Amino acid sequence: VLSICLFLGIPGAVANISRNATGCESIEQVQDSCVWVSVDEINIEEHLRIYPNPGSGAMHLRYQISDTRNQKYELYTVEGVKVKTIIDEIQQPGEHELEFDVSDLPGGLYFLKMQLGDNYVTEKVVVIH
Repeated sequence: VLSICLFLGIPGAVANISRNATGCESIEQVQDSCVWVSVDEINIEEHLRIYPNPGSGAMHLRYQISDTRNQKYELYTVEGVKVKTIIDEIQQPGEHELEFDVSDLPGGLYFLKMQLGDNYVTEKVVVIH
């Protein structure tokens, strides 16, 4: 389940796993099933910044990339439902900034899933009204 994979991808996340199917009976087994969340050492020269966070309306995403690559950023609920694709395009190296609107979303916690090459990173986004 995407929401569990996203949750377990948060550093320091604590979970109690019980009454799951065989092979998903511990945090380690569940994490092994969430291969796409595990991230090899990424050179975070992408210098990612989301602001204001928490925010209500227009939020900004500022990042820097070192080589030409596809940038794909999607916003998910804590249940793992995708609510917004913020960007999905090939971009040139350099600093980038874009604005995305969250005024149509209920207040709460969301996860911004960022695809960096073959790796994924998640960041928390808090929407307030």
